[in-house]
Amino acid sequence: DRARWVDHGRGKEAPSPWHHGRDEACREFRRVVESRPEDWQAVVSAFERIPKPSRREFGLMIVYYAKRGDKHHARATFENMRARGIDPNAFVFTRASKALEFLIQRVHVLETILTSLSP
Repeated sequence: DRARWVDHGRGKEAPSPWHHGRDEACREFRRVVESRPEDWQAVVSAFERIPKPSRREFGLMIVYYAKRGDKHHARATFENMRARGIDPNAFVFTRASKALEFLIQRVHVLETILTSLSP
């Protein structure tokens, strides 16, 4: 500790096994989101295996829910992130709003199709 104090914290400590495990869980979560987005159970399970998700993982999960049209889980994940003291950044707001905007456009297209099918 004294040597680190004398060095003013310039030396970087080696990551602990906990950090390695967390990093691997984060990489696995990103792999599942990218390779199997249709398998929501796998995505949620991969997210839940991350010991302490960062803003990045929370953001990806919020956007994932928003793209699926699941506003309730997106909101719950957002609130969970805030409850842990993690403030959303511009990425989270921008990506979530774009995903929700896309869903609104899809709803309008479906409404148009249904209206055209009605006698």
